[in-house]
Amino acid sequence: DVSDGTVYVISKTRGEKAAISTVISKVAEDAYDVENNEIVIVHGSNEPEIVEKVIKEVKEKLNPKSVYVGKLGCSITNNAGPQAIGVLYYGK
Repeated sequence: DVSDGTVYVISKTRGEKAAISTVISKVAEDAYDVENNEIVIVHGSNEPEIVEKVIKEVKEKLNPKSVYVGKLGCSITNNAGPQAIGVLYYGK
């Protein structure tokens, strides 16, 4: 979560599957009208296969209008780590 320029940890998980599942659950809980809105997936220097897994899960479980993918900059990866992945959406 980012609020007033500060990055906050919402939860911590262990393992790729658990991390993806946690993110999907959080988006499903907090997103506003996700099926009629866009979702943006941002990532650091992750393996393409991992990013593709996140995209696949987002599309299958959330069914957004569209999904965009972008790279995180050095300010976020400096705080969150080089393999950070984020999912951006319209909140309720």
